[in-house]
Amino acid sequence: MDLSHPFPAGLAAGSRWVWRARHSGEDLLRARSSEYRDPYARDRARLLHAAAARRLMGKSQVPGLLQTMLPRSWQTHVLEVSQLSRGMLRALQHLHAHGEPWLDSLPDVNLLEAIALGRSLGHAPFGAAGDETLAVLMQPHGGFHPGWQALRLVQWLEPHTEGHGLDLTRRTLMGLLHRAMLALPTPGRDAACLAWQEWLLQPLSDRDRQVLLGPVRPAAASQALTLDASLVRLAEAVAQAVHGLDDALAAGAVRREEWARVQPEPVWAEAVALDPDRLAEALFGGAGPARRGAIGTLVNAMLISVEVEADATLDEPLLHHRAQWIAPADAFLAQLQAVVTQAWTRWPPAQAAASDGRQALQRLWHRAWTDPALLGLPAHDSVPPDAWARLLCDRLSGLTDTAALHLAGVG
Repeated sequence: MDLSHPFPAGLAAGSRWVWRARHSGEDLLRARSSEYRDPYARDRARLLHAAAARRLMGKSQVPGLLQTMLPRSWQTHVLEVSQLSRGMLRALQHLHAHGEPWLDSLPDVNLLEAIALGRSLGHAPFGAAGDETLAVLMQPHGGFHPGWQALRLVQWLEPHTEGHGLDLTRRTLMGLLHRAMLALPTPGRDAACLAWQEWLLQPLSDRDRQVLLGPVRPAAASQALTLDASLVRLAEAVAQAVHGLDDALAAGAVRREEWARVQPEPVWAEAVALDPDRLAEALFGGAGPARRGAIGTLVNAMLISVEVEADATLDEPLLHHRAQWIAPADAFLAQLQAVVTQAWTRWPPAQAAASDGRQALQRLWHRAWTDPALLGLPAHDSVPPDAWARLLCDRLSGLTDTAALHLAGVG
């Protein structure tokens, strides 16, 4: 297939088949046939069986929790986000009128789960501490961003196809992006990456491309690019705040007086059956089932508080529509996330594990420059310095917590 032409013969821009196309072009004819598995099911399977996905089980989201009775890894986060995305999709389908213009643009569950998994693949070990450490170490060499690292993995590093990585569909890849990743200077964007980006944006109008590649307001820098991605992003927020609260309670890291400062807007709270006093009793004074029920109540309140807005600056339906919380739910979740973040910041095991993680990555970084064989890297004189640093970053970001600590001799 000639990839120099925007679309193959008979495949017009705006066609749903354009979004199912792969960069290699090899799967397009199969995608157009009536076989038993659609392209998004293939994407989900390719991601699920990727080596990078298996490593998520050993990468902590909150350092210090992997060694407890309630381990929290990026893999458990992905499972939660997948389930929450499904629930949000069902809520949108059943709680809104059939005439809504965005209903035809909603993704299927395979696509949602593929995006939920793909978005987490690029994280370094040791949670935010690891991501921040690699960002500092890579600053002279193009930087590090877990979102772009995920795209490097799926498009180039995972050896599923020759030269195309996992060769995911265009719509799945669009779901891994947010606004700043396209519009701002981004790590590791060589000629091959820019050519791939050009292919990715081919179906869009000139106006859409100008908006996406133009300056981004700070408030919109992390904004999800597509309707699909916006749903997954909301699910990620619920997983981090609500399920994070559950873990923080189990660890004894949240105080009841802190929860008392989380005050939902009364009219919204009544509409979604949130009673702060009853929830407090269940979360802090109840038995296991009572707390599980309270967590379920919080999750349900968020899932049914999603609306779809229109962005008048964008033409393509997948980009024109975006899921967001209604205002009272957004404010409530922000309060809840602040409590959880403060809890982990104060929890001694998390702080100790984060410190060990930073030390391990820094030590491995400096040792690898003098001993490339430590991480199986080529000699320095065979690769330009920035490109060599990128290879080192690939290795470090792909390590599990345990492997990094062992190699560095930390802990």
